[in-house]
Amino acid sequence: MNKRVDIIWRVWVIGIALAIFGLIIFGRAGFTQYKYGDELIAESDSLEVTVEVIPAQRGNLLTSDGRLLSTTVKLYSLHMDFKIEDVQGKEFVQLLPELCDSLASVFDYKTSEQWMDHVQRGYLSGARYYFLADDLTYSQKERIKSFPWFDRGRYTSGLIIEHSIDRMLPFGGLAQRTIGYIRQTGDTSQGIVGLEHYFNTELEGEKGLVFRKVVSQQTTLPHIERDDVEPDPGLDIHTTLDIDLQDFADATLRKSLEECNAKNGCVVLMEVNTGNVLTMVNLERNGEGQYVENYNHAVGTLFEPGSTMKVPVMSALLEHGMPLDKLVSMHNGDFRVAGERVPISSRPKKDYYDAYDIIKYSSNIGIVQMVDELFPNNVSFRDALLEQFPFERTGITIHGEEGLKIPAVESWGIIDKAWKSFGYGLQLTALHILTHYNAIANKGIAVQPRLVSHTSKLGQTVKAFPTNELGRLMSAQTAQDLTSMMKLVVNDSRGTAHNALSSRNVSICGKTGTTKIKDGEYAYEDDMKRALFCGFFPVEKPQYSMIVVLSYIDAKEHDGIGGGSTAAPVFGDIAEFAYARIGELSQMPPALLASEGVTMSSMISDDWQILSNLLNIDSEQPLYAISQVDLDKSNDYATISTDDRYRTEENKVPYLMGMGLSDAVSLCSKYGYRMSCEGYGYVTTQWPEPGSLVDKNSKIHLVLQ
Repeated sequence: MNKRVDIIWRVWVIGIALAIFGLIIFGRAGFTQYKYGDELIAESDSLEVTVEVIPAQRGNLLTSDGRLLSTTVKLYSLHMDFKIEDVQGKEFVQLLPELCDSLASVFDYKTSEQWMDHVQRGYLSGARYYFLADDLTYSQKERIKSFPWFDRGRYTSGLIIEHSIDRMLPFGGLAQRTIGYIRQTGDTSQGIVGLEHYFNTELEGEKGLVFRKVVSQQTTLPHIERDDVEPDPGLDIHTTLDIDLQDFADATLRKSLEECNAKNGCVVLMEVNTGNVLTMVNLERNGEGQYVENYNHAVGTLFEPGSTMKVPVMSALLEHGMPLDKLVSMHNGDFRVAGERVPISSRPKKDYYDAYDIIKYSSNIGIVQMVDELFPNNVSFRDALLEQFPFERTGITIHGEEGLKIPAVESWGIIDKAWKSFGYGLQLTALHILTHYNAIANKGIAVQPRLVSHTSKLGQTVKAFPTNELGRLMSAQTAQDLTSMMKLVVNDSRGTAHNALSSRNVSICGKTGTTKIKDGEYAYEDDMKRALFCGFFPVEKPQYSMIVVLSYIDAKEHDGIGGGSTAAPVFGDIAEFAYARIGELSQMPPALLASEGVTMSSMISDDWQILSNLLNIDSEQPLYAISQVDLDKSNDYATISTDDRYRTEENKVPYLMGMGLSDAVSLCSKYGYRMSCEGYGYVTTQWPEPGSLVDKNSKIHLVLQ
C-alpha cells in the first residue's frame, strides 16, 4: 500500500512541475509578446524574402495520330570528386575493379579495362569534377547509385550526379525545322524557331513560386504569410503532320537532291479541303555535304516561280473574260518585246496556240501575248495578279513566313509586264504557290495552310484551330478549266510532265517550272537552275495538293534539268505513296496483281498498309509482326503469318531489323526504350543486339538505309 502511495505522490510531483514549467513558458511568451511584439513583427517583416521559381513541365508536340514529335526529358550526368578523403583510401583502390566492371555493364562503349584506365587518370590527377558519363535516364542513374563504392553516398564516394532538361525529338531530323528548337537555360526553356517558337507561351505553361524568408546566410524558413504557387504544365500542341508521309517525302527528296547535287529543296503536301499540312520537308546541304533541316525554305524563301506562275496568270485572264478558244501566233519561236526576245525552251509544236496549249507546252510567247491583249497597261495586270493573291502571307502558324513581292508599277521597266507573265520579276514562297493551286483543286476557294489542329491539356481540348478560308480566287468554272489544262501537262504525250507522271497509279495534274537563279540584283546565272512541280491528285476528286522545289542545280554538271524531269518524279513518287497509304487507288497496280500461291515475304508495315488499303483487308496483327502475306488468285483476301523474332520479352531488346522508322519507334515506345537513329529507309543495324537484356529507358541505336 505504501508503494502505491509513493507512486501517486511521484506522479503528482511530476505533473505539478510540468504545469509550473508550462505556465512559465506561457508567461514568458505573453511577456515577450507584450513587451517586444511590435519590435519582433517589424524585424520579421524586414527579413529578406526569397522567391524560388519552379519551371513548369513543357508541353509536347504531337503528330496527327498522337505520336510524339518533341517532348521534354530529364537526363543525368555523372562526375567524380577525387579530392574526397575516403576516395584517397585503400578501400576505394580495392573496390575499383568491381566498380569498373559495373560501369562497363551499363556503358559498354568502354570495356572494364578501359574504364579502369579512365578512372585511374582522374584519380591520379586528383580532379574535383571528373567526367564519367552523361545522358543517363532515371533508371540508369538509380542503378549506378547501387554500384560498389558509389552505394556509400556522395560525401563518401565522391560521386556527383547532376540533372539537365533536354528536348527530345523521337523522330530525329524529320520535320526538325518545322518543329523548331528551344534554348535551354538551366530548367527554363524558350522556343527559338518553328512551332516551338510560335506556341512557346502555350508550351511553356505557368511557372511555380516558392516563398521563403532568409533568417541567416545558411537558414531560410517558409513564408507562412504567402502561399506557394504550384507550376502549371504547358499545353500539348497537336499538329497535322503525318510522320510516315514525312519520312517517305524526306527520303525521296533527299535522294533527288543528292542525284542532282542541288543546294536545297522543299516539299509541302496538303489536304485540299482542310488545308492540313501533312508533310513539310526542308533540306539544305551543309558544309559537310549532308542534307539537313537548317531553314524552312517552304515559308521563308522567296523566289521567282517561273512557269508555275502561268497558271495563276491564266486564271486572271479567264476571270477577266478571255475566251478559251482564243488563238495567238507562235511567230516561229521568235517573238520580241521592246526588242528583247522572249525566251523559249523548245520550238513551237504548231503555228497557233490556245490556252490549253500554252499551259501544256509551257509557252512563254503565248502567255505574253494573251496578257498584252487583255491587260493593255501595267496597272491592270498587277491588279489582276493581286486578285489571284489577295493575301500577302498565308498566315500559317509558324514565324518567319515571307510576304509575296509583286513590285509597284512605278518600278516596272518596259519588258516587266511580259516577263512577269511567265514568272520573272516577282517573288513568292513555295507555300504561296501551293495555296493557289490548292484553291483550283478546291473549286476556286483558297484555304489557309494549317499546321496545328488543336491544343490540349490532360487529354482535353483547350483550343481548336478550324479550317480557315482565305476567300475565292477564281470561279468554279475557271478552276475546272485550269484543271483540264493541267491534266494535259501530264496526259498529253507532248506535255512537259508526261514522261514522269503519265503512268502513275494515281491521276495527277499540275504545272512544271524551270527558272534561272539570280546572281545579285539583276544578272542571272545561266547554269544555275531551280526546278518545280506543283499540282494535286487524284484529278477526279482532288484530295491532296503538293509542291516540290529543288534549287541551285548546276546545269553544267547535270543535263536535262527541269521541272518535268527533276521535280515531277519526286512529286509522282510521294503522290503514289500518299494515296496508296491513305486514299483509294483509281486502279490496281499491275505489280500487285498476284496469282494463286504467290507469297510476299518479309513484308514491312508500309507495304502491308498499302496492300491492305488496296484489298480492303482488316487485320488485328501488329504491323511490325507481319512476316508473310499470301494472296489468292481472285485478289480479294489475304492470309498472314507472324514472325517469332518480333515477339519481345520483358527487358529484352526487340527485333527491329527491316522495319521502317515509324514501326521501330512505336515498338521501342511500347516496351519503354528510348532510341536514336541515323540514315533513312529501313533498319539494317541495331545496337544493342536483339534479345539483349537492358533496363527500361535504355537507348537503342538504329542505322537505316
